[in-house]
Amino acid sequence: RDALPRPWLVMTLAGVYVFAFALLSLVWGQAWRTNRSLFEHAVTVAPESARVHGNLGRELMGTGEDEAAERHLRRAIRLEPRSFIPRSNLGSLLVRQGRLREAERSLLSAVLLAPGYAEAWVNLAQARLQGRRPEDALDATARALSVAPELWLAWEIQGAARLALGETKAGILSLIQALRSDHPRPRAVLENLARLGRNQAAAAAIRAELRPAERAIFDELL
Repeated sequence: RDALPRPWLVMTLAGVYVFAFALLSLVWGQAWRTNRSLFEHAVTVAPESARVHGNLGRELMGTGEDEAAERHLRRAIRLEPRSFIPRSNLGSLLVRQGRLREAERSLLSAVLLAPGYAEAWVNLAQARLQGRRPEDALDATARALSVAPELWLAWEIQGAARLALGETKAGILSLIQALRSDHPRPRAVLENLARLGRNQAAAAAIRAELRPAERAIFDELL
């Protein structure tokens, strides 16, 4: 295996990623200014709807209202125990809070219910990476990518896990694949690659894998 990257670099690349999941679009016959106002109203109209509680919980996650988000996600799970999306979202929330054992339980239940739900596998990979279990994280990213091979976050987590294991070349290739899978922040990926290319040999190896436009930004960041 290649030399193990510096601990600060591994922590940078293995940090918490914010995942984006599509929310259910509902039409009520009037103009709603935010998804939150729609979902909060929906809860008053249909308090026993698991989907409504799940949607509101996901919306509250996006605004950082973790306590309320957790309450609605757990309510959704109680109302519909076989609903895998709120289980995955709850797991993501718990990962963000560092409650990794609880997160893994929720995420394992999600993938057991829906083995083809790639987002749950990605969330599980993140939980395992944060828990310093990169080999287990790799297994989860492989499952995610078997379902959704263009999922940029799975590639990025895979890259961080490989770097944590000292597999520098493989980690770099995974990060480049993340870059080319519609990554929303391509410059951030190139910044991480530039950190790996501090010595001349490493920089040359990375540069050889990049396309001309990517290479120009990489050289600028070195």
